[in-house]
Amino acid sequence: MPDYLRLTVRFLQPMAHGRGDGNVPEWPPSPLRVFQALVAAAAARWNERNLLEHAVPALRWLQDQPVQEIVACPGIVSKVPTQFYVPDNTAELLVPSWKRGETDKVPKRTEKVVLPIHLNGEAVHYLFPLISADPLHVDVLKSAARSITHVGWGIDMVVADADLISEADANKLSGERWRVAKSGGVALRVPKFGTLDDLMRKHHDFLNRLTEDGFKPVPP
Repeated sequence: MPDYLRLTVRFLQPMAHGRGDGNVPEWPPSPLRVFQALVAAAAARWNERNLLEHAVPALRWLQDQPVQEIVACPGIVSKVPTQFYVPDNTAELLVPSWKRGETDKVPKRTEKVVLPIHLNGEAVHYLFPLISADPLHVDVLKSAARSITHVGWGIDMVVADADLISEADANKLSGERWRVAKSGGVALRVPKFGTLDDLMRKHHDFLNRLTEDGFKPVPP
């Protein structure tokens, strides 16, 4: 009998750029970050970009499952910051100038200082104990996981999968092991009751931010 649902994420490049609270480099990727990626992948997998339905029962089940352990390849935060200048999303404001031939005007750029995480490996495994798993949930989560394209920034491309494994196989996984503790040096965000509803509400508010009465800011 299998003991764990294993969700595996494999990075396609030897770096990651995800940030946690306080804009601090985050490694391993938090369970919440992976859950968000899974929700987005489910919307794409079943072409439910306005309202998620097919995967909701499976995602609700996963949302309520505690992550017992994360097995991750070692990640080392770069000591040398890299500076980028990222264009703001204001290019449409320059269209009138470009039409007048003023092609020397460019979008404003925001300075970003990045500390990438260098990976010594590629895989991160999330282990969920199988207490009351519905086989249909596992099949849905496996399909959704295989549709994940990135975890972290858009450049953090990944492939992912989900399967059922025994405790013996879980103990054979190579990498650093991260376990839940009452105190420790690394705080990782996790999904909890209501997380899926919040994500779906946030997406709905974003899609409906432009109304006949003007712009409606998206609540946090």
